[in-house]
Amino acid sequence: MQTLDAKTKKLLGQVRIDKEVQQLGCLLMVTGFPEIVQPLTWIAGLINGGKDEFGDPITVTTGLPFSTLFGYLCCVLIGVLALFVGYAAAFHNAGNKRITLAVSIFVQTAYILTVSTCMNVTRVASKGSNFDVPLGSISDQDDLPEPNAKLLASMGVIAIIAYWFGMLGSISLLLGSLQKFQEGKPEERPASYYKGRLLFYSFVLFLGGMAQLVVGAHLEWIYKLGGGPLPNGAFVKVAMLLIRYPSLAMTVGAVQIFNAIWGMLRYFGIMKPKDGGAFVCSVWFGWFVQLVLQIMVQPSILPGATAARAPPTLTAFAFGMNFMPAFLDSKAGSLPNETEIRDYYGLDPTKGDTENDTGSFVDEEQANASQRFQNVQDC
Repeated sequence: MQTLDAKTKKLLGQVRIDKEVQQLGCLLMVTGFPEIVQPLTWIAGLINGGKDEFGDPITVTTGLPFSTLFGYLCCVLIGVLALFVGYAAAFHNAGNKRITLAVSIFVQTAYILTVSTCMNVTRVASKGSNFDVPLGSISDQDDLPEPNAKLLASMGVIAIIAYWFGMLGSISLLLGSLQKFQEGKPEERPASYYKGRLLFYSFVLFLGGMAQLVVGAHLEWIYKLGGGPLPNGAFVKVAMLLIRYPSLAMTVGAVQIFNAIWGMLRYFGIMKPKDGGAFVCSVWFGWFVQLVLQIMVQPSILPGATAARAPPTLTAFAFGMNFMPAFLDSKAGSLPNETEIRDYYGLDPTKGDTENDTGSFVDEEQANASQRFQNVQDC
């Protein structure tokens, strides 16, 4: 078998490092742009005033509305910074590890919105409901039984956690990986790193699918719809879930749960790496199903412009939650493990290590001891 000389290995390793940096930069741009788009309609609505779920005027200078507005403004800034960092890495192979670290830390401020949104859902649920009450919603129908507020509130909180972790977590992971390359430590991102995150983000996708499936099944069971819409033109809105047809929500949730379990099985090695192409295709099919049924169809069949803000918001949220398992599975299957990653990138042995004749690394102290033993034999 032909072996590469040291100069060629270093050159090939540098090409691989540049490729990884450019890939991470492109993905940062893709995930950062939705972070800008998602909050814009909500920021405009909060600044222009309006009423909350109980008909009270919104005052953005205090309390929950202020924290929500501050969180949305942080989201826009996070998206802009991620876009700039990603552009520099993708198209100019440039970047600064301190700037990337600062952006990674700043991303965490957006979790203010996760907390405030959860607080809003539980606040509404504590008053007997847990979804908005505009004209035409279930809460506005006096002749219809109310859904279980605590159940829907619980699923709403779970959906919030899943969607926010999917969107913000994807940006944080990409920034963290890019930072390691900028620090000259690409060996800290071997296949095992991405494989470990595959389990977590598959679970995040599972939570998002479960929340939607449970809410849809609950409404289907209460009103005995047989796959049809909610009666009297009513709808339910809880957190990220806007439901006119519970059967569509159940379909989206079931597809997401299927893909999430598939990702978990791949993490545990039950589904072999050769099936990677099928898994990635299934994940993106699930995203397309969500895009059509949840994001386009459900809001579009409501009267007037009741849910005009929902499609762009949900599109931004849905991308990261679906994208991460596919990306992580691909990286886990294409990169080498810890023992081979430095050689893969053409890096020199770490300090304290020397390379033996077989290409494996041994401790320097052991190598010196072996040399002394050989000298004694020579004498």
